[in-house]
Amino acid sequence: MHRYVVFSHGFGVRKDGGGDGLFADIAKGLGVGYVPVMFDYNDLSEDGKILHVHPFSDQVRRLSETIGEIRNQDPEAVIDLVAHSQGCITAALANSDGIRKAVFLAPPFMTDIRRSIARYKGKPGAVIDLDGVSRLPRTDGTVTIVPAEYWKERESLDHPALYEAFSAKTELYLVRAQDDEILGDAELPRPLSDMRVISTPGTHDFTGSFREDMVRVVANILS
Repeated sequence: MHRYVVFSHGFGVRKDGGGDGLFADIAKGLGVGYVPVMFDYNDLSEDGKILHVHPFSDQVRRLSETIGEIRNQDPEAVIDLVAHSQGCITAALANSDGIRKAVFLAPPFMTDIRRSIARYKGKPGAVIDLDGVSRLPRTDGTVTIVPAEYWKERESLDHPALYEAFSAKTELYLVRAQDDEILGDAELPRPLSDMRVISTPGTHDFTGSFREDMVRVVANILS
């Protein structure tokens, strides 16, 4: 019997969870006995400069297929899930059967897309078109391409309700970053009854000295 950890990454990043290797550090911190499973929700151009985001419906399909492939290859597999930021929403939407434990890192709670758009529209070269194709320049020099379907699907979601439904099937832990510069300090919109909420020091990506503490929290949860 093998223990697998499926990783669900956030918006506009690669399968390792970002340029600083968020998921790679978690996988390393879990130690032996775990099989890390990382995959991309997005498509990257051959030159590595343009990343194409897919709508949530397509991301959910990719996650469900990944979990299904594990089950097909190893019917006795024990599967845990670690998601970060928007990857928490995708994981909750998929609400896959047979997940032993799930850890949602820096999970979003607010559905208003205006705050996200405001972070990008002031940047040189940014194009925001909610009815067409948006082009979002990133700090690493890449450009993220976002279709209209993504914005439409995102605006219709009730994040807390999704987390509640997910927690009814899976032992769920929400790890909130106290110094989250992306999501801010918005409070939970309502009590979340069937899950554990952990607040820990850290930025949205748990960078610098916060990374080691966060990895330790995840490892303790999944042990």
